[in-house]
Amino acid sequence: MSERTTNFPDEFERLRRFALFHQGQFSLGLARINDPLQRNFVITRLAESLQSEGLRLFHLDLSNRHPENLRQALQLSPEGRTLLKKPHKAVLVVTGMEHLIEATSASAGRPAFAAALNAERDILRSALPIPVILFLTDLAMDRLDISAPDFFDWYSAAFHFQSTGLSAARFEPPTGAIVALEREGDTRPARKNLEQLEAMRRKIENDPARRRELASLLLVIGRSYASLPGFSDRQMAVSYLQQATRLFQELNDAVNQAAALVKLAEVYYWIDDYAQSLESLFSALEHYRKSDNLPRIAVCLQRLGDVYIQISETKQAEQHYRQALEIYETLGQNGNAAACIRSLGDVARLTGNFLVAERRYRKALPLYRRENDPLGEANCIQSMGELLLHQGQYRQAQIRYNEALEIYRKIGNHLGKANCLQGLGHTARLQGNISEAHGWYSEAIQVYRTIGYRLGEAACTENLGDLARRCEDYEESQKLYLEALGIYRSLRNKLGEANIFYGLGELFFQKEDLETACQSFRRAERLYRQIGAHLGEANALAGQGAICLLENKQQEARQFLEQAYHIYLEIGDRYSIAAQTGNYGWLLYERGKYAEARPYLWRAAEYFTVLGLHEQAERHQKAGESGMN
Repeated sequence: MSERTTNFPDEFERLRRFALFHQGQFSLGLARINDPLQRNFVITRLAESLQSEGLRLFHLDLSNRHPENLRQALQLSPEGRTLLKKPHKAVLVVTGMEHLIEATSASAGRPAFAAALNAERDILRSALPIPVILFLTDLAMDRLDISAPDFFDWYSAAFHFQSTGLSAARFEPPTGAIVALEREGDTRPARKNLEQLEAMRRKIENDPARRRELASLLLVIGRSYASLPGFSDRQMAVSYLQQATRLFQELNDAVNQAAALVKLAEVYYWIDDYAQSLESLFSALEHYRKSDNLPRIAVCLQRLGDVYIQISETKQAEQHYRQALEIYETLGQNGNAAACIRSLGDVARLTGNFLVAERRYRKALPLYRRENDPLGEANCIQSMGELLLHQGQYRQAQIRYNEALEIYRKIGNHLGKANCLQGLGHTARLQGNISEAHGWYSEAIQVYRTIGYRLGEAACTENLGDLARRCEDYEESQKLYLEALGIYRSLRNKLGEANIFYGLGELFFQKEDLETACQSFRRAERLYRQIGAHLGEANALAGQGAICLLENKQQEARQFLEQAYHIYLEIGDRYSIAAQTGNYGWLLYERGKYAEARPYLWRAAEYFTVLGLHEQAERHQKAGESGMN
């Protein structure tokens, strides 16, 4: 369920819950909506719904007005002054901001109203302890994104209401796809069930004799919220799971406390709070070790590996996967052992140990087959495709993706199907088959949208942006990047957000807008560093170094590359060392600076030779020689 294809009732319910559950604290919500009539309908319906809950909606329309900041705008209206005097049991909705985004602050060089919101946010937190919802068009949101990116660093939730009309049809999957696939994106049954669970909670929450029952119910509610796609839903999951954890602790119920911690770690993982995810898993692991619960110890170790691999801590990931594998093998749990072996293959692939990765995948595959686990088998074959793609063996990768795709289709696993379609798009793109790649990506994105996997949709939209950039259609590329960015931000996915800024850096680099490119790479670097994504951080540093090369700042370029090298070595990624060294060489080579390019190209050839990638090594070696007189 993408932001563009969200069912109205579902998105409206998210908006309503945001208004209800953020009472007593300043929380900023961003609602994307282009149709003024639909916007007014949403606001009217929201006001009616909140009134039945004893809340009042204040609507501040800034059309044809030019206040310096939000507080001034409120003070200029009678209703606004009333709200400032008594900001309780209320929701503030702001519309008509579009013209204010056009006006910039001379000192900040950004939209004045947005800059003022940034400056006064601490004041607003105390002066307006209520939800504030800004209704903006796509165009206004995108302009804010470019000119005032820090504005987006502190919002709490995002909502997207698709316009009804002819233009909306292109975002809908074809009818056949809807019939063929389950509507996994429809969350209405889950939300209806949540209402019943919430009613049960209210009945027992103040009964001391039912505290154990309450703790179990909080765990169930937390798991239910965790199954929903929105970031605000996962925030609710965190809140309930934390309450369940504390209550189980008070009841000295270590088993259920550990179970709640494991689920909490999973939710933290999906909202990119990896530090909290690790902390929760280590706490759960401690409980399970006290009771010598080997199966659950193994699960915790395996999930620790998953978190570490996500933040490029490959040594830690390998250590925890190995520990989990040892337990699974002792217990005779071959299916789980196969999953760990495949994950160890992923570690090897990400660190450039391609032969080791291939051995591990080949070891895992027969285990999955003996366990009659077609999903595990397909996942393993798909990983083999990823490995071949990384090695530049595109046709072989294509064969593996098609093999996995056939299994996913047989077992009805739509997510695996979409991932393979996207992989086929990668193979086509890297072979220069642009129209074929576009077809694969478009098919994948329809599946992601149909099953409601918004993260996959964002990644696929990002890939379409990469494709447009390769075709030098920079306007379309930027549009697609910003569309993906909107989804990543609605999910609070910092890794995806960082990837978009890295992509924008490459886009502006290609356009030779080096200043904007550098700003984008720096922003990506900061985001990668915040979440501990070391590989991305190194790539962003290398990108800044490439800019220095074009500006003839050779020493600074080498410094950036050395910083990137250091990180690549720390995480054991030898392939990226070779690739980035080669990139620097090609950058100089294509500008006719053969003497300066030669050391980079030859060094890259040496690195690729060590990795066993002889075709790539030969290409770099020949390029270095071709520039010699």
